[in-house]
Amino acid sequence: MNKLIKGSFLAATLCAASLAQAATHYKIKVTNGSGMPISPGVVYVTANAEPLIKIGSLPTVGFTRLCQTGNPDVRITEINKRANVIWSQKTSGPILPGQTFELRLPISNRGQSIHFEAMYGKTKDTCAVYNLNTRHLARFMDMTVPLVVDKDEVVSTGAFLDPAISAGHSVGDVCQAAASAVDCLRLLAEVNQNENKIRFFPGYLPSVLNALEEKYDAQDVQSLMIPTSGALRIQVFKD
Repeated sequence: MNKLIKGSFLAATLCAASLAQAATHYKIKVTNGSGMPISPGVVYVTANAEPLIKIGSLPTVGFTRLCQTGNPDVRITEINKRANVIWSQKTSGPILPGQTFELRLPISNRGQSIHFEAMYGKTKDTCAVYNLNTRHLARFMDMTVPLVVDKDEVVSTGAFLDPAISAGHSVGDVCQAAASAVDCLRLLAEVNQNENKIRFFPGYLPSVLNALEEKYDAQDVQSLMIPTSGALRIQVFKD
């Protein structure tokens, strides 16, 4: 009986050790290269390669809230309810221009994927998203140098139209009470009355930027610029 108990205990110990070894820990490192802060966001791992955010799909309440306010609380609750999400965590705070944050995460299966979402802070409806299929990492399992160096994609929930100056009006007319270029930009973005769907961020019209620069400080306007290919430098490497 003692041998049986000892044998069972040993088998359980070996099983637990095997499970612990099965998870390979990685770090995701995000550097903000834009002129605006990046809001607190979410990092999560899914059991497959499918991203939760898809261009052309309807945005969820939590994703819309994140991209419009920079608050990830509702979004993280949504994510954790998804059956294919196996790990998730909110980032600890905003990432200011030039700053970097790192987060450690577990990967136990090469079919899993890593995802990041956060709001570009001086916008009304724009998020940075990143998706990495870990099959891409499989070839580099034993390397210690950064495995992936990439940029985010910039998307909008589609809740607002692109900021524009309507015919017969000027920025001065619309933005009389707006104290800054970003406040004015938000006033110029009208609510989308049609069915809003997630889309790539198209950039701002030159006419809007020129008008904002005439009314406000050029440095303030410059801080609103987001490259359409993204301004976040993302590294994923084995911990």
